[in-house]
Amino acid sequence: MADLNSFSELDAVSFHVIGYVESPFNEKFLIPRQPGLVPILSKLIFYPPYNDAMAFDGLEGVTHLWLQFLFDGHKEAKSTSDLRVRPPRLGGNKKVGVFSTRSSFRPNPIGLSLVKLQRIDVTAAKAVLWIEGVDCLNGTKIIDIKPYLPYADIALEACNAMANVAPQKEALKVTWSATATDDVLNLNAENYFDSSSFWQGIDNFKSSLEALLALDPRPSYQVKNAMNERHYGVLFSGLDIKFSCLDEQISILRCQLAPNEL
Repeated sequence: MADLNSFSELDAVSFHVIGYVESPFNEKFLIPRQPGLVPILSKLIFYPPYNDAMAFDGLEGVTHLWLQFLFDGHKEAKSTSDLRVRPPRLGGNKKVGVFSTRSSFRPNPIGLSLVKLQRIDVTAAKAVLWIEGVDCLNGTKIIDIKPYLPYADIALEACNAMANVAPQKEALKVTWSATATDDVLNLNAENYFDSSSFWQGIDNFKSSLEALLALDPRPSYQVKNAMNERHYGVLFSGLDIKFSCLDEQISILRCQLAPNEL
């Protein structure tokens, strides 16, 4: 009999990847720190044999799903064995136990997110779930989905002393430069934000990008030491977004096709 107290004798565990997320998040930088903070529309695309319509029978009665996924886009998370991490909620300087946080630096790179199910698109050729509120990189591998159960998954008496309420910080003010405004108008003229994309129109894209930036994607140490205007760049929805931040205001400077999208 194996010694259950011995780590060396624990069996390795493997998973079947059932599909992947197609989201506008091309980089980790702009992803909200928790799911559901911004209602970004994304797709969950299934691999065979999990794309069979039989697997989704009854799902039409479900409004929310638990996503279990791999932090496969987070290279450092693959080999970490740290028992203490620095969560952004505590300013990025204080260390706490890994099991008291949702940090991606975990013994196993597994994530769990609650998302809203918007649409089921299952045919003989494909299976796609349209989901809202994801916090996953584009291409993130999914290992399972489970329906949210209102009577069992909500705990009215729940408490988390470290993060019991949403951060008490006002959203940053986001403005568009004239150049960035022209950029998105030109993209719109070329139907970049048409109904076949995540955005279903230019207004939805602009409001979503503003909401993401208003959450302040900067690392905590940069926020604390922000004395001068600082410029940033991020790839988002196939676009190269340039913006600056000074005090409590973000200005979007450019919004152009990323080089690999040209």
